[in-house]
Amino acid sequence: MDGFLSKVGIPNENIYAIDKHYAADDDAENCAMLYEECLKKLVKQNILPLCTYGKYQYPQFDLQLLGMGPDGHMASLFPGHPQIHVIDKWVTYITDSPKPPPKRITFTLPVINSALYNLMAVCDDHTEQCPRSIAEIFKHNNLALPAANLTSQSPFLSLFSHLVALFIAGCVFGGSLFCHATMTEATHRKWHKFPSKDELSVAMAKYTAHLSEKFCKEKGLFTVVLSGGGLIDWLCKLLEPPYKDSIEWSKWHVFWVDERVCAYEDPDSNYKLAMDGFLSKVGIPNENIYAIDKHYAADGNAEHCAALYEECLRNLVKQNILPLCPNGKYPQFDLQLLGMGPDGHMASLFPGHPQINVKDKWVTHITDSPKLPPRRITFTLPVINSASYNLMAVCDDHTEQCPRSIADIFKHNNRALPAAHLTARATMAETTQRKREVFANKNELSVALAKYTAHLSAKFCKEKGIFTVVLSGCGLIDWLGKLLESPYKESVEWSKWHVFWVDERVCSHEDQNSNYKLAMDGFISKVGIPKENIYAIDKQCAADGDAERCATLYEECLRNLVKEKILPLCPNGQYPQFDLQLQGMGPDGHMASLFPERPQIKVTDKWVTHITDSPKPPPRRITLTLPVINSSLYNLMAVCDDHTDQCARSIADIFKNNNLALPAAHLTAQVEQMWYLDKAAASLL
Repeated sequence: MDGFLSKVGIPNENIYAIDKHYAADDDAENCAMLYEECLKKLVKQNILPLCTYGKYQYPQFDLQLLGMGPDGHMASLFPGHPQIHVIDKWVTYITDSPKPPPKRITFTLPVINSALYNLMAVCDDHTEQCPRSIAEIFKHNNLALPAANLTSQSPFLSLFSHLVALFIAGCVFGGSLFCHATMTEATHRKWHKFPSKDELSVAMAKYTAHLSEKFCKEKGLFTVVLSGGGLIDWLCKLLEPPYKDSIEWSKWHVFWVDERVCAYEDPDSNYKLAMDGFLSKVGIPNENIYAIDKHYAADGNAEHCAALYEECLRNLVKQNILPLCPNGKYPQFDLQLLGMGPDGHMASLFPGHPQINVKDKWVTHITDSPKLPPRRITFTLPVINSASYNLMAVCDDHTEQCPRSIADIFKHNNRALPAAHLTARATMAETTQRKREVFANKNELSVALAKYTAHLSAKFCKEKGIFTVVLSGCGLIDWLGKLLESPYKESVEWSKWHVFWVDERVCSHEDQNSNYKLAMDGFISKVGIPKENIYAIDKQCAADGDAERCATLYEECLRNLVKEKILPLCPNGQYPQFDLQLQGMGPDGHMASLFPERPQIKVTDKWVTHITDSPKPPPRRITLTLPVINSSLYNLMAVCDDHTDQCARSIADIFKNNNLALPAAHLTAQVEQMWYLDKAAASLL
């Protein structure tokens, strides 16, 4: 305040100090608790965003300006003190600081490392200990010094007297690594460690063959993306029994995540490497192998090679060989097989190079690659991360830098390394893929719907003692009628059900338009679900037609159920996670009360929102927001066409074109999204 803040125009209300009275009382514990409470309020006010690591969430500051003590401490995290290990708090405290005064509060390490930018400034002032600590950090990455643990969400700088350097932390460990990341959490990487390259190759072959069989069975083809380096060598086990003879090679479509811009015959060419070592030895049709343009590659024209390769991918999307991922922006390959360089690069995305930030292209190029040859093309990061499955294989070959980069990614999630950004669209359950079943009529659909719901009810009641199910309106309650018959009516554990609505019309509970009334009269009143387990919108506010208040109170209800541990939060920690949502779709492609060209589809900062101008009467409604719908473990969309042409057209537009102008096209789930269609609804597929 004295040296800086009082001399500039920062409003007092924008300055967040520790509590004045507890600070005067030397109460470090309460100071820490209240400061964390202050940060949490700022998150609620959308002043601070959140950053997710595993099951925890931390506030994300734009910039932190840090200093380091001669002993390597930063903030009030001191060597040998337990505060460095705290991960379940945002702010902690210390009462025995080796540097007076002894009582302090401090951000925990994960909060510090969640900042977008961290700048560490160190002026030695001619003490010997400080440069020794700096050397220990930069030469030996001595993690006993708290400052060695510093990272950030964007590449960060450490500023020293006479020195500006990128800070790359790591820890050496031996062995080979094979890992793949899932969409569940970008920072949650699954990994397997193998004692040798041979065992890694065996695992890669098994994994690739499994996915080949899965996708060839499900959709009749398998799109696989290769990279260079040692990857082709590591795929050698696919050339041996049982894989060489059992894999449906004729259904493979092969691409490259990056390519060196040189003649096909050049030893540097990833195309030549793959053809000589793998592709020429199996039965993949030539027309299913998509290399960069031969002539532009020989001419060294990287820009044209990238443009034509992207054009090739876009044509394959039009031919329905490549689908678009659910956001409709990027192609979605089934499997990408990737390698990582010692410096943490993947594909031809290198540390400190601008290609990592390209989002408006599918393929980009580089002419100054730090690894020869300098001219290359590469998939952009969003395309890489749109793949259903990504497998990263790394064999160290006894270089020290590679295991340091691996440690830096897994221990510190150092985003300065491109490979730290790797994720994928699907979990092993194929969360983003629409599965569909077509039934001859509504009766057969109802039978399947009952069986599916009863199966999940039994599963969740056994696993956790309750079953959270979300209903919608329209024909769904009628289609659930088979659950009222044997064997389900007697065998389902109705007392363990907790029932919600994905949307509701804001009207009296006795009104014929009420989804609550529809479900109570047609289904809920006929089974033994306890009344206290039925969560309808507020009765009085509904009768008053107050849609906004109904939405607020329904969200409040859900948040209370999270506190009571009836509803869990999904892995990102932002939205409630239901076990099953039973959805219906309108002829115009709407789901819940999310309608085409209405703003509710874009709401992400609420769990429940409202609409007062629904194109389908009644106009006042509340609805779960899209991220809440898509956080459900299972989503089942049931559509009976009832002989309207528009419904079948919308279904075709979703499945064939992934038309994201239709809200139902955005539907996904954390484990499975299933579409049950009758013949009429599926007639244009």
